[in-house]
Amino acid sequence: MGVLDQVQALAKVPAAAVALALRVPHAMLPEVLAMDTATLLFWPVLSVTAFVEAVRVEYSRQIAKFSVIFKTMEAEIEAKAVLARRIGMILTLRPDRPSTFVCRLASYLFG
Repeated sequence: MGVLDQVQALAKVPAAAVALALRVPHAMLPEVLAMDTATLLFWPVLSVTAFVEAVRVEYSRQIAKFSVIFKTMEAEIEAKAVLARRIGMILTLRPDRPSTFVCRLASYLFG
């Protein structure tokens, strides 16, 4: 399976595409956000469920990571901070997407 096949497969599992945007190193984030130009993946039409599922999984992953060094409440605060920074990066890189990608993530986390 080639890279294009893999990227197109992400369009069939929207939560995985959102999770990818939440997890990739900062330097790779522009490439992930640009996937909608090369595939059937189009961020504005992804379901809210896909965003919620991806954020929930990433939030849990971050809590588990921070729980090694922090108490539960502090781990939750750090996990939210990591996700808030990523949302900020997404908004900076794709200011055309605040009503779709960023707002859906932010509303789940903080709303």
